[in-house]
Amino acid sequence: QTANPVITKPKAGDTSVSGTAEPGAKVVVELPDGTTKETTADADGNWKVVFAKPLAEGDTVGATATKQGKDPSNKVITTVGSAQLGQTTNPRITKPKAGDTSVSGTAEPGAKVVVELSDGTTKETTADADGNWKVVFAKPLEEGQEVGATATKDGKDPSNKVITTVGPAPEAEQTANPTINKPVAGDTSVSGTAEPGAKVVVTLPDGTTKETTADADGNWKVSIDKPLEEGDTVGVTATTADKDPSDKVTITVGPKDPIQTVDPTQPQQKDPTQPEATDPLQTQPTEPSAPDKVIPVGSDIDSPIPENYIRMYFDPMDVGWLQYNPTFDTGITIAFDVLKDITWSDALTNGLMVPTATHVDPAYTFDKWSLAMSGGTVINNTTHRYYYFTASYKPVEPVAKVTTTPTVTTTPAGTATPAKDGISPVVRTGESGSPLMIAIAFILLGAILVITRRKVKYDK
Repeated sequence: QTANPVITKPKAGDTSVSGTAEPGAKVVVELPDGTTKETTADADGNWKVVFAKPLAEGDTVGATATKQGKDPSNKVITTVGSAQLGQTTNPRITKPKAGDTSVSGTAEPGAKVVVELSDGTTKETTADADGNWKVVFAKPLEEGQEVGATATKDGKDPSNKVITTVGPAPEAEQTANPTINKPVAGDTSVSGTAEPGAKVVVTLPDGTTKETTADADGNWKVSIDKPLEEGDTVGVTATTADKDPSDKVTITVGPKDPIQTVDPTQPQQKDPTQPEATDPLQTQPTEPSAPDKVIPVGSDIDSPIPENYIRMYFDPMDVGWLQYNPTFDTGITIAFDVLKDITWSDALTNGLMVPTATHVDPAYTFDKWSLAMSGGTVINNTTHRYYYFTASYKPVEPVAKVTTTPTVTTTPAGTATPAKDGISPVVRTGESGSPLMIAIAFILLGAILVITRRKVKYDK
């Protein structure tokens, strides 16, 4: 038997009826007045008949289909609906991404939503009171795959089919690398910083691991059973929820502080570097040495920042080099670790040497650093634990050329004589009344008087 045809719901006022049937089947449509119209379904199975009298609400329309070589189908009957039905608003699809196993969106509240994948798989759901809908698939979506959706509100025609394409999977953000406070031989704990709330995994020298979680300030610490030895390697990774794990950060255990001669686990042990106390039965407590206010880092700028210190970076950029002892190559950044909460003036007094930069092009000269610090500025950037100074340069100002105006002298005859090589000659006015000439005249006159008086005395 020929498959039953499908009639698209007609509305009052329509002058045509359409639907689907087996491709090539002859379709006979029976109108409300008993007349019939015949047509043939095309290669896609679509068919349509047109008539002169508009349909009225409540009329019935029937259709049968007959495929060559098959018996006629059953007669399918539908009722003409109201002209005010209208079409359901097109649904919206939230852009799906590769790897998703669900598709969601919005539609008219209460509308039936049919979601179709490019492989023909369909899922149905109903939009809730707020118009939201969601369907779940067993197989993850693939990039470039098409997803279509239609919505049908009760009493309305179906919406148009909306199609979207599955986008690429988003790149997961990576957790920031943790920092490790430099461990020394004998330590029984390892600490550092990471993103707040990150899970921190510490790999010990023997291959075992310790896990902890960074607190709200990003600080973390794990205790270990076996004291660390100089030269051991400790590794740390951090992972924050919804992010990829950080890179593994490793550090080498340093030597025990040579100043410390008393084992902190043996408080009864005396320090031989300290003088004997007055009471031979009791040693005087020694005060811990104050930490260095400034620690030169040099060009080892990727080394861990010590706890309670802020790092100062000085970057000449790629177009210059730093003038500092020793002189560094072009573009190499240097740094200092400065004790937190001291002032800029205190840091300068205790070893912070702010370098100057030289541009590779002699036409430019160093101008200033990107950050300006006054003497009373407190160094306490605990958010990033560093200040980054970058050098800026300015063009060298050209030296102004000095222009000399030739001077003239007046000769006794009243003629003007220009100066040579920009040097003014002695002014000549034709008179001999200079102070030097007057002084010479008085000296000669005095000598004549002395000689005359001696001659007169001799004659007598």
